[in-house]
Amino acid sequence: MFTSNFMEKSKTEIALPGKKNAEFQGLLQMVYSMVETPFTIENYFYLLKLADEYQMEVLLRKCEDFLVAVSGSICAGRLSIHNFLTGFSSSQQSKPEKEQVLVLLILAQEYKLDRLITVCVREARYFSLKELKEDYQELCDLLEPINYCQVLEGIIERMDGRFCVF
Repeated sequence: MFTSNFMEKSKTEIALPGKKNAEFQGLLQMVYSMVETPFTIENYFYLLKLADEYQMEVLLRKCEDFLVAVSGSICAGRLSIHNFLTGFSSSQQSKPEKEQVLVLLILAQEYKLDRLITVCVREARYFSLKELKEDYQELCDLLEPINYCQVLEGIIERMDGRFCVF
């Protein structure tokens, strides 16, 4: 938009409806700063959204790097990601760390973060089929079929390993 042949290229002021000033300033700081601004659990989501919207592949990959790096803490429940799925009410019996695995997987698939998808699918294989069906059905309904199948295959492979008869 700023470097290609779009009409915005020659304008001195560009309206960005729906964008928060602080978030867009954070994006510009991330892109143009000589000193790299660190990703945090507070800024990753808006940076990810803006990087996707403005097709900033390098920034998207940096967001993915950050999420992969902290995924262990998120999946273990030591670090909480902001629940970007409004309207989701978790079951009374759901475990927050398991819920976060699925929320992170949904986020990864929404932004096509393949390495993060792989990490989340690997982590989700430790669910039971009953948990997926009863406690996390709302979240599972948001999974793309291929990711849901990979989770189920991982659970089945794990179960096969337990019940091997020689």
